[in-house]
Amino acid sequence: MTKITLNSGSFQYEEGTVKVNGSLTVNEKKIQNINGQVDTLGSFDAFKNGEDLKFNLHPVSIDKAATLAEAVQAAVAAVEGQL
Repeated sequence: MTKITLNSGSFQYEEGTVKVNGSLTVNEKKIQNINGQVDTLGSFDAFKNGEDLKFNLHPVSIDKAATLAEAVQAAVAAVEGQL
């Protein structure tokens, strides 16, 4: 089950055992900046770069980088779907 909560610049995303908490800024229903913490996998931040978001991932260890990237991708897509 996917749970999305958008509230005053903050968001929560939950899918299965993955939980993401973060904040974002939006302009005309498009994300301008977004950042968050993904459970114990790490954190991320992204900002608008042309039409796309430019991401920086900060995994707690390199072996968790791919899992972190998948979680971030899912969370951002879910947030965009709610805008």
